[in-house]
This record gives sequence, C-alpha cells and structure tokens, in this order.
Amino acid sequence: MRCAACGRTAKTQCGRCKKEAYCDRDCQAQHWKVHKAVCKPPRRPEVPLCGEGFRAWLARSNWQQGSGCLEEPGVGITNWSNNCYLSAVSQCLLQTPMLRHHLRETCLEPPEDPWLAELLGLCRLIDGAKRKGARYVDLPRRLTRLITEASEEFAFGRQADAHEALMLLISRWLAGCVKVGDGSGADCSKLGYSEKEQLEASSMIGHVFGMLMGSRVACKSCTYESLVTRVEYCLCLTVTLGMTDEELQKCRQESAQQLNRWCLRRPLQGPRSDSSASPTSLSKLLDEYTKEEDIADFKCEKCKKRGASRTSFVRRRPNALVVYIDRRQDTNLFGKINRRRGFLKSW
Repeated sequence: MRCAACGRTAKTQCGRCKKEAYCDRDCQAQHWKVHKAVCKPPRRPEVPLCGEGFRAWLARSNWQQGSGCLEEPGVGITNWSNNCYLSAVSQCLLQTPMLRHHLRETCLEPPEDPWLAELLGLCRLIDGAKRKGARYVDLPRRLTRLITEASEEFAFGRQADAHEALMLLISRWLAGCVKVGDGSGADCSKLGYSEKEQLEASSMIGHVFGMLMGSRVACKSCTYESLVTRVEYCLCLTVTLGMTDEELQKCRQESAQQLNRWCLRRPLQGPRSDSSASPTSLSKLLDEYTKEEDIADFKCEKCKKRGASRTSFVRRRPNALVVYIDRRQDTNLFGKINRRRGFLKSW
C-alpha cells in the first residue's frame, strides 16, 4: 500500500475507516484536512430483514427463548398536543417482546430506512430511560413528523385514529424491511406487487404480526366451496357483533344524545348510566366473527342457484395478535357505540 499523502510505502492505516494508508504520523496529520470529510467507520453487515435471508437468521438464532426472557419496558410515553393516538400505539408496540428482541438482534446499527430507524431509536430510548429509573419519555419529534407528512389525516391539530396510525406504521415498516433486502444483493424495491407482498409476509414485521386469514363460502344446494386466503397484520372486529337489532337501535339513540349534550356543552344529568347493550368480551366477539353466516343473495358459480353460508377463520395464527375493536357506527351518524368489553389476562 502507498501513503495517501506522499506516495511512499505505507506502514499504518486510518484507524477509523481502514481505507487510507500512511507512512508516518506527519503524513496522516497533513492528509487529515482532506480525509476527515469522507472518513466514516465501516458499517457492520446488516441482517436481512425479509425473504430467505431472514428465515436463515431465524433458524440460527434462539429467538423464542430470547424474546420470552425480555422484561416489560415499564416506561410510559408522555402526550403533547394531540398525539395521544401515536403515543398509545407506540406503547402497545413496545409491549411486544418479540418485536423488541428482533430489533435488538437484527438492527445492530440504525437502518437507512427512516421508519425502521425511528422504531429502533424509540426502543433504545425506552431501554435507556428504564436503566436510569425514569418513568416517562417524550415521543420522538421525528416520528411525529414522519407520520404527519405521510398522510393528511394526521396533520397537526386534526383528530386522528389510532388504528389508522398503526396500519400506516406497519405498512411503512414492511416496506422498510423489503428495502433492507433479503441478503441476495438484488434490489427488492423494483419487484412486482406479488413478489413484494411475499417478501413482506416473510419479513421481520411479518414474522411478528403476520397471520393468514381465510374465508370459506359453501353453496347450500351443491355444497360447492370457494376458499379465499389473505395475509393480514391486524384482526378487525366490530363491537356490535352479537347485538340484537333492538340493542343496536338503543345504543345509537344513546350515542346521539351524548353527542348532542357534548355539542351544546350541557352536563350529564344524574349518575352516568351503563349502555343498554349487553356486555361482551374478546372471546365472545371472536366466536361471533368465526360463526357461520348465511348469504341469501350469493349465486353459486357451479349450479347457478342462490343461497350460501360463509365462515371466516384464522388459518395461521400470528406470533403477536393485534386486535382492533371498531366502535364506529355503520351509518352516517356521528358518535360511537358504547358497550362494556372484557379482556382475559391470559388467552
């Protein structure tokens, strides 16, 4: 190797980037004025975050035992302005041990994708606050700026939905995993839609939250069945599952009355009463979701007769199940359905 300053035989090299060589310290000090602008430490090799490369990493690593030994963060995220929806989503995600374990083991350095880099930064921020004994941390401003710039629905000052924020984050993280690559060296961003969808399902985020949902439609006349499967990352349930028409009508009236009182700034008279709807639980909602449903207008492709039954089910369960219970009304009315819900500690 030749000295970068004088061209003589080099005896040492830059201790930071390992790319430039020098014959002595005087030449290195002289060349440093030019070299310091491009001198960067070499990046450690990135772990593939999708495809065969990520599956190979899963086979080598003891991820099941590692994710099970992680403690809960124990650190909350403070709200400022109207970003409570993003704080709630971030705290729920950080309560997922497998996600935190995969981030620590695969992302040794911040990825080039800004969405994955912010997720890793938030995880490290929580870990650092826990070591210092802090109870709360502030939500990173860059994450808030990313999500507000990504969609007009999350513009500053507007009321946003936590479920929509979660799905936006998951979609950007899936795209970030594909951008990092599968370890083959090919540019995965130039692949088609179906190829990208397969890589997303086999990515780090897909391994944690991905599940295979199925829907089976069976004709009542000839028993012809049609099976459709799709990859989902969040199970969406409606709070009205299992409610009678009478209960639903009463809940709509109660919601309209509460909304009118809120618009007129009138306080509630007397003690607050519970909703007219019967209480439910996550198990009951799942039972209603997977229950067989009659479809009278369905026309069979084989016998051309009408009438069928439809069944929805989870064909492959996720490692971390995300459930969204929608309280919005299925009409153009404002307000939300109030119904008491129960959750089991272990399920």
